Amino acid sequence: MKRPVSHCTLLAAIAIPFLALLLLPAVPCPAPQAGNSQPPALPAPTGPHPIGTAIFYLRNMSRKDPLAASSGRFRELAVQIWYPANRREGASAAPYIPDPALLTAMKKEQYLNLEPEVLDSWACLRTHSTPGAPILTSPRRLPLLLFSHGFSVSRSNYTSIVQDLASHGYILAAIDHPYVGLTVLPEGRVLSFTPEAGGPNPGAAARRVEAMAQDASFVLNALLDGKSEAGQFARRIDPNRVGMLGHSIGGAAALESCRTSTRFKACADLDGDAWGKVETEGVGQPFLVLLNEPAEAHRPPAAMREQRDKGWADLIAKKKTAAFIVKIGSTNHFSFSDVPFIVPEALMEKNGAFIKPQRGFEIITRVLRAFFSRYVCDREVEPLEVVTKDYPEVSLSVFNQ
Repeated sequence: MKRPVSHCTLLAAIAIPFLALLLLPAVPCPAPQAGNSQPPALPAPTGPHPIGTAIFYLRNMSRKDPLAASSGRFRELAVQIWYPANRREGASAAPYIPDPALLTAMKKEQYLNLEPEVLDSWACLRTHSTPGAPILTSPRRLPLLLFSHGFSVSRSNYTSIVQDLASHGYILAAIDHPYVGLTVLPEGRVLSFTPEAGGPNPGAAARRVEAMAQDASFVLNALLDGKSEAGQFARRIDPNRVGMLGHSIGGAAALESCRTSTRFKACADLDGDAWGKVETEGVGQPFLVLLNEPAEAHRPPAAMREQRDKGWADLIAKKKTAAFIVKIGSTNHFSFSDVPFIVPEALMEKNGAFIKPQRGFEIITRVLRAFFSRYVCDREVEPLEVVTKDYPEVSLSVFNQ
């Protein structure tokens, strides 16, 4: 599968984890400047449940970090859990940027080519979740979804999507993958990504995808084994209802997880290419791919679009599992994140995304819920075919049904 131009800028042995619950104060909010518009705000979750959140650190003492520049380091992860909660009156919402070191790192890295004032505005943002809220009492067992971010992107920039899923009864574990995005570890230590000169390198991308899928397996073990602080969720997770989703290279990692392990019942790829062994071996579990379709003037040539479609069709043909391709019109690569809500609208339009943020969010979250309810929860609340017909800008292709 030949690769399109990169979209990543805008303008084992038993694992022994180290875990610590982190509930940090909000990043200081800068004073408003004259002429500024209203501060950005995240969309409200659509589900019936309040949401709780907690952050854990994990160190895998049985695995040397394959992406670290210096050998001998163990793989270290930050994981944020979002979950349906019982209502907690009077509690403050968790900050969008959970650690000042993250915002500092974003400015240093010229994050997504955004102006410093845009990044500063995120310091004022609050989520729709309560730190440490008690988990929903009933039902006793809840489905689990793991989430992987895109290359050079923080897990924080997908808060709206993971919160929405949590509000509908899922436990979400959003992983920060070291040296793929921006990972903030204890005491403000930051592990950053290394940009690739000349665009995506297939070998490097495949190594990252493999490492991210291994991270997901390790996190799943830590959540289920009940031997650590993160294991407090073990008695509430249904191990037979586990899925994974991710954006960009994180979507590729989701596909890889569904290739390598039947513990993941289904996976969703938000606008990511397939890298590594998935290309040659296919995916053994049901999967969903959501793809951007920019406004006509911003689309790649027809030959490239046809090549993309053929690449996915060839991959799907390798296994006889259920697969779905959903294309959403007037979107770009970062439509599958919080970015439409937290950057100036003109920046999204400049890159072909003219869909209104709230409508894009509604489509993406409804499609994800329809897919995961059927293939992770074994109950079809709303068929994908019905959901997609509600939106003229959406097309659906169904395979192996």
